Amino acid sequence: AKSIDTSDEVEAEISLTIMDESKERSAFQSVTITILPALSPLILLTSNVKAKVNADQSLRLIASITTPSSLSSNFTWSLDQESRSLVDLEAVALTPLIQSNNANPSAGNVMTTYNYFLAIPGNVLPVGITYTFNLACTLSAPGRSASASISVAVNRPPTPGTLAISPTSGREL
Repeated sequence: AKSIDTSDEVEAEISLTIMDESKERSAFQSVTITILPALSPLILLTSNVKAKVNADQSLRLIASITTPSSLSSNFTWSLDQESRSLVDLEAVALTPLIQSNNANPSAGNVMTTYNYFLAIPGNVLPVGITYTFNLACTLSAPGRSASASISVAVNRPPTPGTLAISPTSGREL
């Protein structure tokens, strides 16, 4: 077994190869995992849509953040630079972009999970664009900071086109 220094972020690759008994067929899969330093927040982002949202549909992003209870934390929603030039998130968001939690010094090494939401009404995000939403979490010292992002595309309505039927007359079979 190999020990890992938890004071720094570490990446590890885990690979698995499976072969049949005759060793004629095989499958290989590899995944890279990141081991976060001690006292780092863990962030999971999800949304109410899979990958695309219709322009008239509201968008709800859900952040599940696990932090040490003994440290105070600040959470900030933002858009990436390209998306920020298209929409003012502060003006359209139905929920606060910045939230915080107080430390509970008597909690010791207990971890607490907080859920924060970002709600955006329909008809405010320009269509045909993919937006990248970021959530940053900053912990009080000696804690670390972390961030996560999620991308959501706003569906474009159908474009005008033509329909041609050929031949223009005929007999039904």
